[in-house]
Amino acid sequence: MERPSVALFLAFCIAQLISSIIAAYGNWGFTNIQAISGGWIGIVWVWNIVWFIPLDWIKFAMKATVVKSLRARHERATAKQVQETGVPLTRTQSRAASIHESLYSNRVSFIKRVSRKVGFGGKVSVKPEELQRFSSIQARQVGETLKRNPSRTA
Repeated sequence: MERPSVALFLAFCIAQLISSIIAAYGNWGFTNIQAISGGWIGIVWVWNIVWFIPLDWIKFAMKATVVKSLRARHERATAKQVQETGVPLTRTQSRAASIHESLYSNRVSFIKRVSRKVGFGGKVSVKPEELQRFSSIQARQVGETLKRNPSRTA
């Protein structure tokens, strides 16, 4: 079962803490707002914590019902369109994404793969940070080369 992430829970607690401080020390002269007591602040904390869990259950129920039904409806429409036209629909990658992957992402994995495979004879050790720095330098140099010699002109 899914559960709220730590980041979400921390954001919830920090927002509660900030709102509690504002509520406790809200006697500002430029407004007509007055501070509330610590008891009321505690009641607000309990109320929000009590509703934090059921809202997650509602979110999971929505994901299980509504989102799945929308996805199924989209798949049926796609299948109908493929049946009518005979052409399967596929997602394609943008040119920018494919260039990025081929010039940067694959370089890092290629270098790591080669370093593991070759092992440099056990005589040379390479830190992962150094590999990343090396691949970043390569990506920058390739970018400069592509800028000087574009494959397509606008």
